[in-house]
Amino acid sequence: MAENIMKETDTVKFVQEMIKNSEKCIDDKGAYKCGELYEAEVKEENRMPAAIFFDEKTYNYHLFPYDKENLSGSVDRMKKIAEEVEKVRDEVIKQLNTSDRVCVNKEKFEQSREDDEDDKIFVSADIKEDNNDKKVQYGSGANGDIRKLGKTFYKEANHLYRYIAARKKGVLYELNFMRFFINTEKKVNCILKAIQFDRALYKTVNCGKDGKFDIAYPTSYESQSKEKLKKLQQIKRKDKSFCYNPAVSFYYNSEDKEGTVDNAKLIAEAFIDFIDACDPKTTYIAHKSILSPVCSNQYYLKLNRAAQSLEVYEQADNNTLRELYPLREDFDTSDYVLFTLKKAIPCMFGGEDRMRTPAGIFRIEHVSGLHEEYVSPYHPQHEQVKFFGYLAVFEDYFIHSNMYLKDATSGTFQAKEPVSEQDAHTSGCIRVPQEELDWLVANIPEKSIIEM
Repeated sequence: MAENIMKETDTVKFVQEMIKNSEKCIDDKGAYKCGELYEAEVKEENRMPAAIFFDEKTYNYHLFPYDKENLSGSVDRMKKIAEEVEKVRDEVIKQLNTSDRVCVNKEKFEQSREDDEDDKIFVSADIKEDNNDKKVQYGSGANGDIRKLGKTFYKEANHLYRYIAARKKGVLYELNFMRFFINTEKKVNCILKAIQFDRALYKTVNCGKDGKFDIAYPTSYESQSKEKLKKLQQIKRKDKSFCYNPAVSFYYNSEDKEGTVDNAKLIAEAFIDFIDACDPKTTYIAHKSILSPVCSNQYYLKLNRAAQSLEVYEQADNNTLRELYPLREDFDTSDYVLFTLKKAIPCMFGGEDRMRTPAGIFRIEHVSGLHEEYVSPYHPQHEQVKFFGYLAVFEDYFIHSNMYLKDATSGTFQAKEPVSEQDAHTSGCIRVPQEELDWLVANIPEKSIIEM
């Protein structure tokens, strides 16, 4: 321990005074008193002696292991829990990074605003390659420190409250590895190594619109289903922050303490579902008369020229129409098909005059095989070029990716430089990144509608 770090006896005195000040602050604010602290589950054998730090600036509760008769034991337990949380948190970030809905980038997280056109979720972290190993570098929630414990005997273990921060259209969402709840005695309790999500509309999750204390913790520690999430009244209240207990566990299961990595995918997927439920996706409604019986209605594509993106809408449950719009009870929704935005793919399209991309409503006439070769005569500097994989829209107008010289093959093109890299526009086709094209080829059926 460094010389400026408090010894055990001094730390005990410091924590006792901190508890006293926190309890007074709670009384002054009219807040809920401190309850119990558990590890993983609400069981008597999992309950541990605890101290509280109530932050009067953020209105956040911080419960942490504290046994004044065995402070070293409390610190060791806290350090072990913090290390387990860090391991799971890194794996969840890596899983989030595999989703086409998520952008793991600290800078873009900070830049996210309400008027974002993209439907992306931005996470406050970066992933760096280090000798073929992926290292996570965090922004918000990096350390998880309880600031009052910074120079105490707890210093080396003081990373208990690490979390993952994300934004969608400027709204802050947090994935926490501890679960707070209010019991019937109106006390705030906490389960460490348990998953809880929150939507924080203001400074912090327990801060209201007017800057005053407005507690957001749920009244139960029980998990809530995905179906229950959609019905929560808190989601519909756009003026209040709230917390949600997803039906996913910190461990893969309670018997398999080594299963944390396997469970990261489930946690990441549940977090994305939570964010989407709080911010319903952009919708598009089409009358069945527009959708020919021979067309597939699973997807609806739309070229958004202003945003320079190809939007992919996925067919949704028509019952959602009544949740989204105040429709008459006798209105027949069966004549309509509801689509929700699945992804917005950055794209390039035609220029002026005879190089324009056609405007209208079309259907996908043909979908190629993965990396299927196509020879095109449409390039201003080359007699013939190739691209690999495509969706045919209208005559010789395609959705495709980069173009290569004619010596490229389906087995070699990815190692070659595309000739279209510096193009400012296409000759009329819609050009998307190769990985996005591969997704379109694998998922978009022929006869799907595309509006351009």
